[in-house]
Amino acid sequence: IWADMETIPFGFKYKVGPPPTVDSARYNKKFPGKGAALCWDGANAIYATKGNGTFELWKYDLDSAHWYFESWIPSTKGAKGGTSLFFKDGLLYVLVGGLKPEFDNFFAYDPVGKSWATLQQAPAGATAKPWKDGSAIVAIGNKIYGIKGGDKYNSFWAYDIGSNNWTEVESCPQNHPSLGKKNKVGDGGAMTTDGSVAYMIKGKGKQDFWMYTPNAIPPDTGLWTPLDTIPRLWKNSVPKTGAALAYANGRVYLLKGNNSPEFWQYGPYKALAVAEIKPTTNSAVMTENSITNLSFNFSVNPNPFNKFTTIRYTVPVSGKVTIKLYNSTGRLIETLTDEYLTAGTYTTRLTAKSLASGIYFLKYEDAKNSSEVKLIVQ
Repeated sequence: IWADMETIPFGFKYKVGPPPTVDSARYNKKFPGKGAALCWDGANAIYATKGNGTFELWKYDLDSAHWYFESWIPSTKGAKGGTSLFFKDGLLYVLVGGLKPEFDNFFAYDPVGKSWATLQQAPAGATAKPWKDGSAIVAIGNKIYGIKGGDKYNSFWAYDIGSNNWTEVESCPQNHPSLGKKNKVGDGGAMTTDGSVAYMIKGKGKQDFWMYTPNAIPPDTGLWTPLDTIPRLWKNSVPKTGAALAYANGRVYLLKGNNSPEFWQYGPYKALAVAEIKPTTNSAVMTENSITNLSFNFSVNPNPFNKFTTIRYTVPVSGKVTIKLYNSTGRLIETLTDEYLTAGTYTTRLTAKSLASGIYFLKYEDAKNSSEVKLIVQ
């Protein structure tokens, strides 16, 4: 279930300098925005940047369930879109997005010594442009890999921790074989890793999903493998602003961002059913070969609504499913679903754009179940 935790506090007003100054009498009332990032240290702390042009680094202590201000990021400009964090071997690596090539953008923070080290700059590459929205870093072995957002070539770089040196490696292909279009990494791009390979989405409203396998033998050219494309439930049901990836227990988890509440899980062989962000008492448990513990469910939230509402339904047994919308007089307005569906949990968005204010009825039917929900459009 989701639990509401302590909100991240405001920091004080900060100026780079020289010398840097902190005005402890005034708050910098900026909420997390582009460039906000989270990273677990593997023990009892989560580190966070707010992005949004701030320099703040925060620590959330899992034992006390409390936020503590940790440090100021020693960059010349505040963190913006493309900022990414990764914790490895006791150090927090921070790539500050949105900085022009003349500014240092890559740092390591030692939480024990409370000290920063400025590392070799993440290269601007052939385009000589900043690391923008969609940039991300992960660590595999003794290297940190970075995908450069806002780059026309989808350039991919490897940072050797021992030598403090970046090397350009195999760029992520622009064409996914299942999509047939040239797609670049941008807003909503993200990466995660299981420790041996990296998983990556391109964002920008694209359905690309890729896996990168490093080459253990120099030169580290590596191999990009296209994976099953990200499912799309409606027009805007695609990764964009706010999309994020995480890896846990053999699965990749995806938040699509783009003002969508969707939360997805990807397994070794196929995409799994969409999961709900809101707490639920009935949930689908999927494996590669079967689905268990599925109970019929049909719900709509919010209701009443004036812009859009999300229809959530669980199909216990594979078969034909219909969902139809009727007005108060019983006239059919729209057929939302009329197709064969495998057992699982699904969501569909209904917009009020073409609906007049009033009462409607949404009717669900499959081979064994039927349900009707009264809708109010305001």
